[in-house]
Amino acid sequence: MTEITIEIPDSLNKILPPLKKPFLLRVIRNIAKTKIQENKQQLEDAQKRIRYFENRYNITYETFKDNIPPDGNFQVHEDFIEWSFWVDVQNKLSKEINEFKKINGGS
Repeated sequence: MTEITIEIPDSLNKILPPLKKPFLLRVIRNIAKTKIQENKQQLEDAQKRIRYFENRYNITYETFKDNIPPDGNFQVHEDFIEWSFWVDVQNKLSKEINEFKKINGGS
């Protein structure tokens, strides 16, 4: 876990000393909640793009990756590159969502 230090103006520090930690925790949890929602929307888009290729080739990405025809045309290779990109995006977003959920107590 990483520790961060935040400088707070003296005026706020004097007013809210007992509330500092709960206040900052609430702020961080709100940011995490917002990021979860943003990432879920982006994840949905990535999944739609992945489904497009799954429907186009009628197989999963893993099956396609393991069986790319060596004599495949230019479009097949272009599709593989784009499909790979969207699978990477999906994996990255899923991991980020899970990390942000930990900040929010798993919800």
